[in-house]
Amino acid sequence: MEKYGTIPKKFTKAWWEYVWEYYKFHIAAVLFAIFFVGSIVHTNLTRKYYDLYISYIGLGDFNEAIQAEFDNIIIPVAEDTNEDEEVDSTYYVYNVENPADDELFTEYEYASESKIIVELQVGESFLYILSKANGENMYEVSNCFEPISEFVKEHGDADVLISNEGYPFAVSLAGNEQLMAKGIDTSDMYIAVKKVYQNEKDDQRKLKVHKNSLNAAKQLLGE
Repeated sequence: MEKYGTIPKKFTKAWWEYVWEYYKFHIAAVLFAIFFVGSIVHTNLTRKYYDLYISYIGLGDFNEAIQAEFDNIIIPVAEDTNEDEEVDSTYYVYNVENPADDELFTEYEYASESKIIVELQVGESFLYILSKANGENMYEVSNCFEPISEFVKEHGDADVLISNEGYPFAVSLAGNEQLMAKGIDTSDMYIAVKKVYQNEKDDQRKLKVHKNSLNAAKQLLGE
């Protein structure tokens, strides 16, 4: 450590004042590093892992009652990925009304879009429910989603969203009998499944969550 001026005798009042005067930023940096590492350790030790992560990006109401109805359909085809002897899910809801018009964006929508970008890059969600406008606005990153051929055999006349690599990456849930029977408006819902990234291919838990997501998409589409 670099020395400044005359160093007082250790552990005296003058020495403590000297240390604080010349090394307070070093001390603060070390304390911050300890706090940061401790926070990561605490998060990893207390973090709850789910078997399905679903992100809804749209304008409609996607409340807990609707989430429960989705769970009634998709949970039965999912497997326990975290060995807690139960299968459960969690939902992230992002309401973005004007995805293609920055001038009309609210502060909430800006925050939501930032979270969506992070979620796509490093998040846990593999199953996505998108509105058409939000799906089309994700065109530049749409190649991060699986081709719909991974979870639907034939889409027939169903409306699809085309990726920037030319393949359909999301398929409409409009007219879905399972959901409509529960009073859920599916007219502006599209389902997509995010790919497993190269750096995730050795993560067995994420591979299982991805598999659950594909099975959930198949179940929702009656495959």
